[in-house]
Amino acid sequence: MGTAPYVIGMDLGGTKILAAVVDAEGRILAQAKRATGASEGPEAVIKRMAGTARKAVRNAGIEWNAVTGLGVGAPGPIDPEIGFVYNPPNLPGWDEIALAPRLSEALELPVFLENDVNLGTLGEYALGAGQDTKDMVGIFVGTGVGGGLILGGELRSGFRHA
Repeated sequence: MGTAPYVIGMDLGGTKILAAVVDAEGRILAQAKRATGASEGPEAVIKRMAGTARKAVRNAGIEWNAVTGLGVGAPGPIDPEIGFVYNPPNLPGWDEIALAPRLSEALELPVFLENDVNLGTLGEYALGAGQDTKDMVGIFVGTGVGGGLILGGELRSGFRHA
């Protein structure tokens, strides 16, 4: 693989962490997956997230310095401006966790945080079933159930982006 800019997309769920390395054209080059281990607490999960990101990059066969950033979809209420997660229902003990800053420090990369269902809805809007619409609703069922809303081509978020 070359040295073109790559990004990592990561889904933090109640039962699994999934990371994918994506190139500038949006092609998925490689993935890595691990159990979340939510009962071990935020520190252990953040460490596991960093390891999963590194493994995805190794699986892609690219150099770490070719990665320009990481986007994380996390469950529950979040604040993307400061990168905090607040009491997600499927991550016990995550009362007010500085997820993006701590993961950024561990990986030495910029980290963007958004609600997982909002990101899933944006993905469907941009690349999937919602491509030819201006308004859409995304409903996602996993460990929990969530919804995302796009009106007039813009993502609408509720309190703390949940």
